[in-house]
Amino acid sequence: MDNKTNVYTKSTLIATSREELFAFHANPENIKIVTPPYIKTKLLFVSDNPLVAGSSIQLKSVRFGIPQEWLVKVTDYNAPSYFTDTQLKGPFKLFKHTHKFESSINGTILTDVVYYIPKGNFLGKLVKSFIHKELVKMFDYRHWATKNYFEKAE
Repeated sequence: MDNKTNVYTKSTLIATSREELFAFHANPENIKIVTPPYIKTKLLFVSDNPLVAGSSIQLKSVRFGIPQEWLVKVTDYNAPSYFTDTQLKGPFKLFKHTHKFESSINGTILTDVVYYIPKGNFLGKLVKSFIHKELVKMFDYRHWATKNYFEKAE
């Protein structure tokens, strides 16, 4: 990645096995569970469920009343350790998201690593801080929702 590429990373310990956590994230239907309620998301096309190397997902999201269509492809895949989805079409010049799953004594450490470049040179620089704040809010929710899914009281 070059010096224009931004990186966001978030890690959380989840009390479940690596295999179960990987399977949860490899099921595209679960995007509905981990997407914050203020972002309306609809799956338009899923080539494979569960996701595998080469899988494609097309979805539409609406945030701030602005619809955005995404087309992503699973470009790197090593179950149950990690997989990477890369935006082919969408609101970013680059958006590459790696989901990592590392076994721990108390469960699994879920780590999301996002490499991104906003579209547009001038506007991209102005919105960099805003985009970072939005990623923090979104991934805080995603990790909370995942943790809640696996650790909720029976």
